[in-house]
Amino acid sequence: MAEVIKQLAENKGLQLNKDLIELMTERVGEHIEAAQHELDKLQLYFMDKEPTLEEAKEIISIHAEANTFNLIDYLVEFKIGEAVQLIKELKKQMKNRLDY
Repeated sequence: MAEVIKQLAENKGLQLNKDLIELMTERVGEHIEAAQHELDKLQLYFMDKEPTLEEAKEIISIHAEANTFNLIDYLVEFKIGEAVQLIKELKKQMKNRLDY
């Protein structure tokens, strides 16, 4: 999926480094439509400047289906800190959706 994201980004005029591609892959999983949507958001936000990882973390949505597997992986690998952080991010995203 990383190669697909890289190619989609390049088609939109975005140059994503390895860390940004990894972040996108983690957050959208295998969902090409979700990847395109998130790349559109990056394109609008960053316009003519290079995307930064920290800003991208705030912009790229976490897609629940993809992150269910990440959560399971974190728990199986006893990465409790990462699991808790993911749960907090998912909870925050759900709250933001309910506020609309």
